[in-house]
Amino acid sequence: MTIPYLLAIACVLTSLVVAILRSFDHYRWGLAAKCVASTLFCLTAVAAMGQRSLPANGAAMRILIGLALGLVGDVFLGLAPLVSKKMNLVCSGLGGAAFFTGHIFYIRALLMGVPMRWPLLVLLPVVPLLFLVLYKTRIFNPGKRIIPIFGYGVVLGAMMVAALNYALNMVGGPLGNLPIALLMWVPGVLFAISDTSLFLRTFATEKIERFPVPLDFAVMLPYFSAQAIFALLVAYI
Repeated sequence: MTIPYLLAIACVLTSLVVAILRSFDHYRWGLAAKCVASTLFCLTAVAAMGQRSLPANGAAMRILIGLALGLVGDVFLGLAPLVSKKMNLVCSGLGGAAFFTGHIFYIRALLMGVPMRWPLLVLLPVVPLLFLVLYKTRIFNPGKRIIPIFGYGVVLGAMMVAALNYALNMVGGPLGNLPIALLMWVPGVLFAISDTSLFLRTFATEKIERFPVPLDFAVMLPYFSAQAIFALLVAYI
Protein backbone atom coordinates (compact mmCIF):
# COMPACT_ATOMS: atom_id res chain seq x y z
CA MET A 1 0.00 0.00 0.00
CA THR A 2 3.03 2.32 -0.12
CA ILE A 3 2.22 3.94 -3.48
CA PRO A 4 -1.45 4.76 -2.68
CA TYR A 5 -0.46 6.36 0.63
CA LEU A 6 2.28 8.42 -1.01
CA LEU A 7 -0.17 9.63 -3.66
CA ALA A 8 -2.74 10.49 -0.97
CA ILE A 9 -0.14 12.48 1.00
CA ALA A 10 0.88 14.30 -2.18
CA CYS A 11 -2.78 15.14 -2.82
CA VAL A 12 -3.22 16.66 0.64
CA LEU A 13 0.03 18.62 0.40
CA THR A 14 -1.00 19.96 -3.00
CA SER A 15 -4.28 21.15 -1.47
CA LEU A 16 -2.24 23.48 0.74
CA VAL A 17 -0.69 24.96 -2.40
CA VAL A 18 -4.18 25.43 -3.85
CA ALA A 19 -5.32 27.24 -0.71
CA ILE A 20 -2.27 29.53 -0.69
CA LEU A 21 -2.68 30.46 -4.36
CA ARG A 22 -6.42 31.10 -4.02
CA SER A 23 -5.97 33.16 -0.86
CA PHE A 24 -3.80 35.54 -2.91
CA ASP A 25 -6.30 35.52 -5.80
CA HIS A 26 -3.98 33.59 -8.13
CA TYR A 27 -6.93 31.70 -9.57
CA ARG A 28 -5.25 30.50 -12.77
CA TRP A 29 -2.38 28.88 -10.92
CA GLY A 30 -4.87 27.76 -8.28
CA LEU A 31 -6.89 25.96 -10.95
CA ALA A 32 -3.75 24.24 -12.23
CA ALA A 33 -2.78 23.12 -8.71
CA LYS A 34 -6.35 22.01 -8.04
CA CYS A 35 -6.35 19.85 -11.16
CA VAL A 36 -3.09 18.26 -10.01
CA ALA A 37 -4.55 17.53 -6.54
CA SER A 38 -7.73 16.09 -8.07
CA THR A 39 -5.73 13.91 -10.45
CA LEU A 40 -3.71 12.67 -7.48
CA PHE A 41 -6.76 11.46 -5.55
CA CYS A 42 -7.99 9.67 -8.66
CA LEU A 43 -4.57 8.02 -9.09
CA THR A 44 -4.65 7.11 -5.39
CA ALA A 45 -7.89 5.21 -5.96
CA VAL A 46 -6.52 3.42 -9.04
CA ALA A 47 -3.41 2.40 -7.10
CA ALA A 48 -5.53 1.30 -4.11
CA MET A 49 -7.72 -0.73 -6.43
CA GLY A 50 -4.63 -2.62 -7.53
CA GLN A 51 -3.92 -3.48 -3.89
CA ARG A 52 -7.32 -5.09 -3.26
CA SER A 53 -7.21 -8.68 -2.04
CA LEU A 54 -10.63 -9.29 -3.60
CA PRO A 55 -11.99 -8.48 -7.07
CA ALA A 56 -13.48 -5.02 -7.54
CA ASN A 57 -17.07 -4.83 -6.29
CA GLY A 58 -19.93 -2.43 -6.84
CA ALA A 59 -19.04 -0.29 -3.83
CA ALA A 60 -15.45 0.25 -4.96
CA MET A 61 -16.58 1.12 -8.48
CA ARG A 62 -19.09 3.65 -7.16
CA ILE A 63 -16.37 5.34 -5.14
CA LEU A 64 -14.22 5.53 -8.28
CA ILE A 65 -17.11 7.17 -10.13
CA GLY A 66 -17.61 9.60 -7.22
CA LEU A 67 -13.94 10.55 -7.32
CA ALA A 68 -14.08 11.10 -11.08
CA LEU A 69 -17.10 13.36 -10.62
CA GLY A 70 -15.13 15.21 -7.94
CA LEU A 71 -12.42 15.87 -10.51
CA VAL A 72 -15.02 17.22 -12.93
CA GLY A 73 -16.53 19.41 -10.22
CA ASP A 74 -13.11 20.77 -9.27
CA VAL A 75 -12.43 21.83 -12.84
CA PHE A 76 -15.75 23.68 -13.20
CA LEU A 77 -15.52 25.43 -9.83
CA GLY A 78 -11.90 26.30 -10.54
CA LEU A 79 -12.97 27.93 -13.82
CA ALA A 80 -15.78 29.93 -12.21
CA PRO A 81 -13.64 32.91 -11.03
CA LEU A 82 -11.91 33.10 -14.43
CA VAL A 83 -14.95 33.52 -16.67
CA SER A 84 -17.73 36.07 -17.20
CA LYS A 85 -20.52 36.50 -14.67
CA LYS A 86 -22.94 34.54 -16.82
CA MET A 87 -20.48 31.69 -17.35
CA ASN A 88 -19.60 31.84 -13.65
CA LEU A 89 -23.16 30.76 -12.85
CA VAL A 90 -22.95 27.98 -15.44
CA CYS A 91 -19.61 26.68 -14.14
CA SER A 92 -20.77 26.90 -10.53
CA GLY A 93 -23.98 25.03 -11.38
CA LEU A 94 -22.18 22.30 -13.31
CA GLY A 95 -19.57 21.97 -10.58
CA GLY A 96 -22.21 21.74 -7.87
CA ALA A 97 -24.15 19.16 -9.89
CA ALA A 98 -21.01 17.04 -10.30
CA PHE A 99 -20.30 17.11 -6.56
CA PHE A 100 -23.95 16.42 -5.74
CA THR A 101 -23.99 13.37 -8.02
CA GLY A 102 -20.61 12.22 -6.71
CA HIS A 103 -21.91 12.30 -3.14
CA ILE A 104 -24.89 10.18 -4.20
CA PHE A 105 -22.46 7.56 -5.51
CA TYR A 106 -20.50 7.69 -2.24
CA ILE A 107 -23.68 7.25 -0.19
CA ARG A 108 -24.79 4.32 -2.34
CA ALA A 109 -21.35 2.70 -1.99
CA LEU A 110 -21.40 3.04 1.81
CA LEU A 111 -24.88 1.55 2.11
CA MET A 112 -24.15 -1.51 0.00
CA GLY A 113 -23.95 -4.81 1.86
CA VAL A 114 -24.42 -3.42 5.38
CA PRO A 115 -27.56 -3.21 7.53
CA MET A 116 -28.94 0.25 8.17
CA ARG A 117 -28.95 1.50 11.76
CA TRP A 118 -32.07 3.61 11.55
CA PRO A 119 -31.54 5.70 14.74
CA LEU A 120 -28.61 7.34 12.93
CA LEU A 121 -31.13 9.18 10.76
CA VAL A 122 -31.45 11.74 13.56
CA LEU A 123 -28.14 13.11 12.21
CA LEU A 124 -29.60 13.69 8.74
CA PRO A 125 -30.82 17.29 9.37
CA VAL A 126 -27.65 18.44 11.17
CA VAL A 127 -26.02 20.10 8.15
CA PRO A 128 -29.24 21.67 6.73
CA LEU A 129 -30.03 23.05 10.19
CA LEU A 130 -26.52 24.53 10.36
CA PHE A 131 -27.09 26.21 6.97
CA LEU A 132 -30.48 27.47 8.20
CA VAL A 133 -28.90 29.03 11.30
CA LEU A 134 -26.21 30.72 9.21
CA TYR A 135 -28.90 32.03 6.85
CA LYS A 136 -31.33 33.23 9.52
CA THR A 137 -28.58 34.99 11.47
CA ARG A 138 -27.51 36.68 8.21
CA ILE A 139 -23.99 35.33 8.49
CA PHE A 140 -24.30 34.29 4.87
CA ASN A 141 -26.86 35.09 2.22
CA PRO A 142 -26.84 33.03 -0.99
CA GLY A 143 -30.00 34.67 -2.33
CA LYS A 144 -31.93 32.47 -4.74
CA ARG A 145 -29.36 29.70 -4.31
CA ILE A 146 -30.56 29.00 -0.79
CA ILE A 147 -32.90 26.16 -1.86
CA PRO A 148 -30.26 24.12 -3.73
CA ILE A 149 -27.84 24.82 -0.87
CA PHE A 150 -30.34 23.34 1.61
CA GLY A 151 -30.75 20.37 -0.72
CA TYR A 152 -26.98 19.96 -0.84
CA GLY A 153 -26.98 20.12 2.96
CA VAL A 154 -29.38 17.16 3.08
CA VAL A 155 -26.98 15.16 0.91
CA LEU A 156 -24.07 16.09 3.18
CA GLY A 157 -26.11 14.94 6.17
CA ALA A 158 -26.91 11.68 4.37
CA MET A 159 -23.20 11.23 3.67
CA MET A 160 -22.41 11.56 7.39
CA VAL A 161 -25.15 9.06 8.27
CA ALA A 162 -24.05 6.54 5.63
CA ALA A 163 -20.38 6.84 6.61
CA LEU A 164 -21.08 6.42 10.33
CA ASN A 165 -23.44 3.53 9.60
CA TYR A 166 -20.74 1.76 7.58
CA ALA A 167 -18.13 2.48 10.27
CA LEU A 168 -20.27 1.02 13.06
CA ASN A 169 -20.97 -2.09 11.00
CA MET A 170 -17.30 -2.44 10.13
CA VAL A 171 -16.24 -2.55 13.80
CA GLY A 172 -18.10 -5.82 14.25
CA GLY A 173 -17.61 -7.03 10.71
CA PRO A 174 -15.00 -9.24 9.07
CA LEU A 175 -12.36 -6.50 9.07
CA GLY A 176 -13.05 -5.66 12.70
CA ASN A 177 -10.57 -2.81 12.53
CA LEU A 178 -11.52 0.14 14.72
CA PRO A 179 -9.00 2.64 13.21
CA ILE A 180 -10.22 1.91 9.68
CA ALA A 181 -13.83 2.08 10.88
CA LEU A 182 -13.26 5.48 12.44
CA LEU A 183 -11.44 6.64 9.33
CA MET A 184 -14.47 5.65 7.26
CA TRP A 185 -16.59 8.25 9.08
CA VAL A 186 -14.04 11.05 8.73
CA PRO A 187 -14.73 11.94 5.06
CA GLY A 188 -18.40 12.68 5.76
CA VAL A 189 -17.42 15.17 8.48
CA LEU A 190 -14.64 16.69 6.37
CA PHE A 191 -16.98 17.27 3.41
CA ALA A 192 -19.41 19.08 5.74
CA ILE A 193 -16.62 21.30 7.10
CA SER A 194 -15.29 22.05 3.63
CA ASP A 195 -18.63 22.91 2.04
CA THR A 196 -19.77 25.01 5.00
CA SER A 197 -16.52 26.97 4.74
CA LEU A 198 -17.01 27.31 0.99
CA PHE A 199 -20.49 28.78 1.42
CA LEU A 200 -19.19 31.19 4.07
CA ARG A 201 -16.31 32.15 1.78
CA THR A 202 -18.67 32.77 -1.13
CA PHE A 203 -21.81 34.18 0.45
CA ALA A 204 -20.62 35.91 3.65
CA THR A 205 -22.54 39.11 4.40
CA GLU A 206 -21.28 42.44 5.64
CA LYS A 207 -22.51 41.45 9.12
CA ILE A 208 -19.30 39.53 9.75
CA GLU A 209 -15.72 40.32 8.88
CA ARG A 210 -14.34 38.09 6.15
CA PHE A 211 -11.26 36.02 6.81
CA PRO A 212 -10.54 34.72 3.30
CA VAL A 213 -7.12 33.18 3.96
CA PRO A 214 -8.21 30.82 6.80
CA LEU A 215 -11.40 29.96 4.93
CA ASP A 216 -9.47 28.96 1.81
CA PHE A 217 -7.56 26.47 3.94
CA ALA A 218 -10.79 25.35 5.64
CA VAL A 219 -12.27 24.65 2.20
CA MET A 220 -9.35 22.95 0.46
CA LEU A 221 -7.60 20.92 3.16
CA PRO A 222 -10.70 19.08 4.49
CA TYR A 223 -12.05 18.54 0.97
CA PHE A 224 -8.93 16.98 -0.53
CA SER A 225 -8.26 15.04 2.68
CA ALA A 226 -11.77 13.54 2.41
CA GLN A 227 -11.27 12.60 -1.23
CA ALA A 228 -7.85 11.08 -0.49
CA ILE A 229 -9.31 8.97 2.35
CA PHE A 230 -12.13 7.76 0.12
CA ALA A 231 -9.55 6.87 -2.52
CA LEU A 232 -7.56 4.81 -0.01
CA LEU A 233 -10.70 3.04 1.20
CA VAL A 234 -11.16 1.58 -2.29
CA ALA A 235 -8.65 -1.05 -1.15
CA TYR A 236 -10.86 -2.10 1.78
CA ILE A 237 -14.52 -1.51 1.01
